[in-house]
Amino acid sequence: MITKNDFHQLLASLGNNNPSFTELNLAFHAIGDEGANALAGVIGSNSNLTGLDLSSVDMTDNSAMNLANAISKHPKLKFLSLRCNQLGDTGAQAFFNVLHEQTVLETLFLSKNHITDNAIPSLISCLKHNKKLKTLDLDNNLITNVGLVKLNEIFTTNFSLIELQLNNNPGITKEANVYIVLIKQSLARKKRILTLIRNLDKQINYLKALDHQISKINQNANTFRLHLNQKANNFTRENNYFSILKAAENRLTAEIRELQNIGYPGAEHWLD
Repeated sequence: MITKNDFHQLLASLGNNNPSFTELNLAFHAIGDEGANALAGVIGSNSNLTGLDLSSVDMTDNSAMNLANAISKHPKLKFLSLRCNQLGDTGAQAFFNVLHEQTVLETLFLSKNHITDNAIPSLISCLKHNKKLKTLDLDNNLITNVGLVKLNEIFTTNFSLIELQLNNNPGITKEANVYIVLIKQSLARKKRILTLIRNLDKQINYLKALDHQISKINQNANTFRLHLNQKANNFTRENNYFSILKAAENRLTAEIRELQNIGYPGAEHWLD
């Protein structure tokens, strides 16, 4: 169990944006609402944190809003576990509400938090807007068939969530298993679609890279072509100069020979 002094030192280090804090695990340390509120006050100061585990820390809805607001502004936090606390519907709704705009968090564990159907509308609203959340764990809560049926409706519009856990909710009866099957089928289809999209993105990136290489080759070829044209133009000009000089030389030779033919003094040596 973490001591109060160690916890305050941890908060100070976290608040100083310590680069070693990429993951923080406080699971099973009973920091309670006081500790959760203190953590909420400094978590925004650490931009390196990607994972936070607050399972079984005696949190309630009294600290949920502060922590949810702090997490909503965090630039890198992708994993959050709040398993086995006492958040209830109010606490769960606090996190669902801020996830409307939060675009980083991918995994949220809320199992065993006394969450009922009353929190489902907030969750549905969240899933209509959030495009990043991939995994949501709601095992061991108090959700019933009514909440399950409502949840089934969201999967026609949400394409990011690919794993939803609803095990051991006593209010979900065997008769409602058909909805669980439909949800799992929907999630499986989305997972396949996302895999296809990722593969397609890889192919697109490969083609973009290939196109870039071809553009560089064409650019180099154009540069070489311009160089060759310049050489050819220089060669043509040199040939023209040579032709002019040759013609002048021929004319001069012809005139000298005429002078030789008429016996002009000294002309007999001009072509030696």
